[in-house]
Amino acid sequence: QATSTAVDVRCPGAGAEEAEHQETTPTRPPKRGDPVQHSAFDAAKSSLLEKASLMGYVDVNAEESKLIVYPLKNTAEVKLHIQTGNKYYVGDIELHQDVLNQEFVMRYLEGVHAGDPYSQEKMLSIQRDFIEAGYFSQVDVQPGFDRVEDYHVPVDVTMKPAPRQNYSFGLGYDTDIGVNLNARWAHRRINKKGHHADAFFKLSQKERRIQASYWVPVRNPKINKIGYTTKYVYEETNDTKRSTFDLEMGYYFKWRNWNSKIFTELKNEKFTAGTEDEEIINVVSFGASVDRTAFEKAIYPRRGWQLYSELRGSPGLVFENSAYIRAHAKGRMYLPVFGKGRVILRGEIGTATVEEFALYPLSLRFFAGGDNSVRGYEWKSLGPKDKYGEVIGGTDVLTGSFEYNHQVAESWLAAGFVDMGNAFDHE
Repeated sequence: QATSTAVDVRCPGAGAEEAEHQETTPTRPPKRGDPVQHSAFDAAKSSLLEKASLMGYVDVNAEESKLIVYPLKNTAEVKLHIQTGNKYYVGDIELHQDVLNQEFVMRYLEGVHAGDPYSQEKMLSIQRDFIEAGYFSQVDVQPGFDRVEDYHVPVDVTMKPAPRQNYSFGLGYDTDIGVNLNARWAHRRINKKGHHADAFFKLSQKERRIQASYWVPVRNPKINKIGYTTKYVYEETNDTKRSTFDLEMGYYFKWRNWNSKIFTELKNEKFTAGTEDEEIINVVSFGASVDRTAFEKAIYPRRGWQLYSELRGSPGLVFENSAYIRAHAKGRMYLPVFGKGRVILRGEIGTATVEEFALYPLSLRFFAGGDNSVRGYEWKSLGPKDKYGEVIGGTDVLTGSFEYNHQVAESWLAAGFVDMGNAFDHE
């Protein structure tokens, strides 16, 4: 392998003295004595050009780019001259829209400010943030290079509003709850402050669910909001039956890239478990939850993970119902194996300490069995039983799954799995 004996790497132009440009490139330039690899040379050049562009050097280009190899001497000469040109900055940002308060819309620009180094990536982030906000169907970001003053580039953002309301309907089959009909509704802009709402309806053989939410963006509207949710669920299994009405207020935010929520909930529930008498309970709970998903973007992802965790409890004072504290976590991980295979590891763990179990809501008890638990057993068919052998749910759950998938065609997988676990009482 040839070794670099003559290396001439320069960055003339306004960026020549910028220490960040010289020292923090993702792929460092070749140095004298380095083994010569064409791929490494190309990667270093691309890295220098990209880094300079992100730092505001819009006109950056490779004036000279040569890699000369002398096979007989086993040596090579490297010449790489990157002309940075002048540095540009983001100028005034003008937002052109008339459906929301301008002050509210400007809060979506928290990551880009006038005076920042200009880059195409910043322009794309502006467009992406406004599209993901859900208020607009089209966002056009135009830098005004024909109006540059003192290397500051004015930016015009023109936004076309999305339809205020959206409806969707579906019909499906789930091995847990059977044939189901569902409908969704969303109102994207209730007022000029960005408030929005949505509702969900699901009807099946074993479960009926109606849920509606009202959302109020606060602070940084990309990551902070207050949600008011009301939910009604009727659920029936072979051994249990419940009607649950929940009212929840939650504060949603980002914590170290985790989707986080702090909430308080009022729960009214009428339920029957096994042969126990019907109970009607009211309970006020307080809690917090976090979740995060990090899968590679692919039709057939082979790497990534997902985790959800919640802690909630009630002092049991308001309505003289049972006090409790409950912790619950579940997740899964994808690991690539062989050429087209992946291993899926899945698990769930939960525990609760309850003052009086007979008054503990059925919706908070732990069960196992079903598609997302221990497959091969009916939905919520595993758990502690009463004296007549009917499942009534427990204070703890522990399940795990090992699954192997192999892609046999573009849209087909062969799979094998082993599931284990159960719900139980620790007392």
